[in-house]
Amino acid sequence: MQQKLGSRVTFACRVASVIAGCLVLMSAIQPLWAVADPALSADSLIVSLDDVRRIAASPDLNSRNLLDVRRPRGMHEYDSEYPSQCQVTYNQDVAFGNDFAQFRSVGYVGAGNAGVTQAVGVYADPAAARAAFERVVADLTACAGLNVPNYTFTTRQPDPSTIQRCAENQCSVAYRVKSSVLVNVSVVHFPQTAEQIANSVLQTISDRIT
Repeated sequence: MQQKLGSRVTFACRVASVIAGCLVLMSAIQPLWAVADPALSADSLIVSLDDVRRIAASPDLNSRNLLDVRRPRGMHEYDSEYPSQCQVTYNQDVAFGNDFAQFRSVGYVGAGNAGVTQAVGVYADPAAARAAFERVVADLTACAGLNVPNYTFTTRQPDPSTIQRCAENQCSVAYRVKSSVLVNVSVVHFPQTAEQIANSVLQTISDRIT
């Protein structure tokens, strides 16, 4: 009887030892199940109001609380007016999808409704971010090819990770994928410098992604 009890105690101890070892192992590898880079946050990638004022040479820009969101916005009331391929141009939720891990979008607005909007989606891994970017590229290209009346634009891809939407001789809307992040910058009502501003803000965000 005593020998059987001893065997049971030994077996129980071995099981406990295995469980403890598994828990240690699980705690060691757990970060691999989270976002690819736990130190990377959507908030840290957003360019501040002061920096955008400097980039745009527009000190009258101000942030708008309604434009500071952590879920992609959509203006789906217009969906019936445009082909489905064009919805990506005005619906953030179409562009970024719903499989992101973090999201932040802010808008700074000044005189004459001049504005700079930046949106950042952080995904679980680079493959998910790239898939979202490729969907954007496909839709933008398709929409541009439809030549929708009063909604014409062209696209340009200066590199495999960037696509720009161009109208009125400026490419003032851009998307870029880098690592596990998809970035969108849109600049409006800066007649001469919109593209320059968009590129500078986009590059500033890109430089923060390791």
